[in-house]
Amino acid sequence: MKFFLITLLFFAYSTVNAAKISTLYEKTTPIGNGMSMTVQLKESDGPIVIPTHTHPSPATAYLISGDVIVDFDGDIREFNEDDVWIEPALLPHSGSSSKAIKYFVVYHHPSDQPYRN
Repeated sequence: MKFFLITLLFFAYSTVNAAKISTLYEKTTPIGNGMSMTVQLKESDGPIVIPTHTHPSPATAYLISGDVIVDFDGDIREFNEDDVWIEPALLPHSGSSSKAIKYFVVYHHPSDQPYRN
């Protein structure tokens, strides 16, 4: 029984991690005062686990479809279709979804420092 549970958990973990996030659209536009914004439209091809990471600049995210749980350095929040949230600069965060997601995100950053993940 123990082997079966371990195998089942491994399979579930492998299946979730097998999904990928694709960038469908990306454009960077100068907005003045030495600043630019980068907009991205992204989607996953199934349930996804997003490892802990940071961004060098703040981001605004809009969830077009799906549900996602985001862990903002210990502050865990659930977002549903049509929700909007802010990802502060340099704050460690991670996420997961139980099904495919599609979202739009906007990053503001200095024009001389192109956006980077």
